[in-house]
Amino acid sequence: MTFSRHIHLSEVASTNEVARELLRDVESVVVSADHQTGGKGRRGRFWHDLPGESVLVTFGLRHNQERSVSDLAADMARGCLAALNVLRSLGLTDRIRCKYPNDVQAREETGWCKLSGVLIEHDFMGSQCQTTVIGIGMNVLQKEFGETIGQPATSLRRLGVSTTPQTVVEGLRLSLETLIGLPSEEVYELWRSELGIGTAMVELLGCDGQWKASDLDENGRLVVVNINDGTQRIIDDGDTLRYLN
Repeated sequence: MTFSRHIHLSEVASTNEVARELLRDVESVVVSADHQTGGKGRRGRFWHDLPGESVLVTFGLRHNQERSVSDLAADMARGCLAALNVLRSLGLTDRIRCKYPNDVQAREETGWCKLSGVLIEHDFMGSQCQTTVIGIGMNVLQKEFGETIGQPATSLRRLGVSTTPQTVVEGLRLSLETLIGLPSEEVYELWRSELGIGTAMVELLGCDGQWKASDLDENGRLVVVNINDGTQRIIDDGDTLRYLN
């Protein structure tokens, strides 16, 4: 598929909200901005930015056919995979990873730091998904970060990558156009690999022992298994787990 329209704004409350409004009249749209005053993350968090220093972009789609539960869940994977693809094209390979469910992290000397985040929103009429927006934020030119996101953060500039937000947005568009055309089963296999399914060890908040990322269910939830007693848990957010390797 090809996104039919691209709108760039100097300032906006939320690129996701603008895209949702535009999807009333168009089949697909890309909305990017230099600055967001109300950028959103999962679970009511905010994405803070300085004007012109970040990728702030939303890819919107209107659906004419029914979508399965697994395909809806795969949209999170599509956003994360697109971010990873662009970062690799910029020369970052062993220094990046996907942290379930929606963060892309990069390794600095002090440890793993948040570089990019993905927010998916679906609008329904009854049980039918009408529209989907895939919002992606990425730190590009920043040097310093406050304590606003609850975890260490980094940027492409801090990682030694010279590029612009506009270049990254174009790379995301091209990658997403390919990923949206792939069936959810294929997207899930790519996501499983990036999440370290079968190999990644994690800790769970409030649970003893070490756990292994075991699988993804059809709803995109992470299945983890206690390596000592075989207990299984299903995780649907990243707040309860920490990667150990």
